[in-house]
Amino acid sequence: MLTSAKINMDQGGDRLNIEGTIRVDGHEIPADVTFGTPGAEAGNAITVSAQLQNADGVDLANAATVGIGITTDSGGNTAGSVNALAAGTDGTGHVLAAGIYSMMRSEADGDLDLVVTKNDAGTVYPVVDLPTGRRIVGPALVFA
Repeated sequence: MLTSAKINMDQGGDRLNIEGTIRVDGHEIPADVTFGTPGAEAGNAITVSAQLQNADGVDLANAATVGIGITTDSGGNTAGSVNALAAGTDGTGHVLAAGIYSMMRSEADGDLDLVVTKNDAGTVYPVVDLPTGRRIVGPALVFA
């Protein structure tokens, strides 16, 4: 069921625009994400929290699955790799490409922790690929 959304077609009829919060079988679809401040590097790992939100900017009140990757640029356009990319204490993960891309499921309140491990110096950025097609780039993770 679709609720709280504005739907319109463009003039050519080839584009469907949906604005607002989308629910499927009672679950809100994540449309945005906010990141917390990255923690200090410890044992070559940095943890950063992510909060999934609906299209109205409200924290999700249900679990959701998103794609999580690593990029080497703040625009999110260049794929990167690290030694490990995993879910922390909030959420669960399923590795698709080790150190490059995972699917992660948030907790029931839409939050998850990303633990990024990199054994050499450098800067990488976590990215969240949302079911809406948006890619959100997280804060710089600087490894010494």
